[in-house]
Amino acid sequence: MRLLDSLLNKKYFRTLSRQELKERENIIRKGSKEYIPDDYAEIDSFDGMTPETAHKLINTGYANPYTRQNEAPTFGELVSFCEKHPGLLMGGYAVGGTRDDARVTVDTISGRVRSINELYEVESFAYSNNVTSCDCSYPDLTCYFFWD
Repeated sequence: MRLLDSLLNKKYFRTLSRQELKERENIIRKGSKEYIPDDYAEIDSFDGMTPETAHKLINTGYANPYTRQNEAPTFGELVSFCEKHPGLLMGGYAVGGTRDDARVTVDTISGRVRSINELYEVESFAYSNNVTSCDCSYPDLTCYFFWD
């Protein structure tokens, strides 16, 4: 239900001001394990973003749930998927500053799952959604998926 509410929120169809870009950065910084700014290219990387943070970005209009990295699932689909698998977190990048293509994109999912069956399920999801790179470890139930 939370994703549906987010999808119906149309605030993300607008241009962001410098203040809004700073606020978006603060949301990502607080809700991710790692945030790496790049002032030169204006493409900041993040890793370890929680679904809650992604919802905050959608609800404030700083992320569009319909964007995707090439053939990857949409931002909203990846958020929903991570909600179903609490050990998984998202990574990606935020484009901003003076660029006219400001956006937040998720291109990575990684983490630890609870069982071998869940690992099979998340691996199946990744492969059925054109994953570019997949690295799963069955002994420790960890996975890393990247869409290029």
